[in-house]
Amino acid sequence: MLHDMQRSLTNADVLAWPADTDPCAWPHISCDRAGRVNNMDLKNAGLAGRLPPTFATLDALEGLRLQNNSLSGPLLGAATGCTTAGRRRVV
Repeated sequence: MLHDMQRSLTNADVLAWPADTDPCAWPHISCDRAGRVNNMDLKNAGLAGRLPPTFATLDALEGLRLQNNSLSGPLLGAATGCTTAGRRRVV
């Protein structure tokens, strides 16, 4: 999914996400012990583009910070598609 996001942004290079590494090692991304993305802190990153439909597949996502970016797409689907028990913070 994160590779889809990277491809859908018009300026993904600002994230410095190397294509050949595990997304859990990428800047701004945290994962749980099972290797699922559970936090994305992309606030003030200056991102532009559309969130891909696969964004909603982040079922372990607990924290999502996207303030001060120029993004569009199915954010509501992503936020409501989270199935992991516990608190979620989407800002």
